[in-house]
Amino acid sequence: MFTFNGTDFTNLVQVQDITRPLLAPQKLTTVSIEGRAGSIFFDKVADSYEIEIEFSVKANSVAELRTAVRDLSDKLDTDEPQQLIINDELDKYTYAVLSGDSEFNTLYTLGQGKIKFFVTDPFWYAVNDDVITYTDTSSHTFSRQGNAVSYPTIEITGTSTTGTFTFTNSGSNTNTSMKYTGALASGEKLIIDSENLTAYILKTNGTQVSVLNKLDNLDFPVLSKGNNTVRVLTGGGATLTNYKVTCNSRWK
Repeated sequence: MFTFNGTDFTNLVQVQDITRPLLAPQKLTTVSIEGRAGSIFFDKVADSYEIEIEFSVKANSVAELRTAVRDLSDKLDTDEPQQLIINDELDKYTYAVLSGDSEFNTLYTLGQGKIKFFVTDPFWYAVNDDVITYTDTSSHTFSRQGNAVSYPTIEITGTSTTGTFTFTNSGSNTNTSMKYTGALASGEKLIIDSENLTAYILKTNGTQVSVLNKLDNLDFPVLSKGNNTVRVLTGGGATLTNYKVTCNSRWK
């Protein structure tokens, strides 16, 4: 069974089969040179793919079946990708949207069909993400879920006029450091968003003020699978209240 866009389809359809790839398709960047055997490899990224679900719907009458089908189509039709959870992995979700032809055949009160979901993001994310909070400037090591690198969100609270906050992290295949220099008032948050490659001050009234120009680099933090060691250092009179790491943990 599956849940899509917050709707559990367990009582709406009976799933016969779910087809999904072992690993997302890999998009390779290569170039071939005349007279040279093979190709030169440059890069590899995970690509989008489809998940196909075969299902059936049984009703007590033709009219009831048609009503069930209309209700099903309404719940499946979304304007943009939504969370999809397959019930054999209830702790993970991906983003998908209905694609292609959704086949459906009926024989009196029995209907059978196929749903094709286009998975825009080739990764699966933790339903209950790893969120870690620390209140001091010491180094801390933690282990997160997932088997792929992830792009966290860092929230730093404290006070500063012209001081600095430096977030560092290291793992099995990552080692980054990012310094912010500038003001941070009590109650405000310095947000470093690695997923969206941005940084801003979240004001107490909810407005956001970009601070990309106050960072010493744009090498945004990346968390390795397994153990990661993080730290926030202060300088120039800045004081730290706490910082929160939302890991955005994910699987291939």
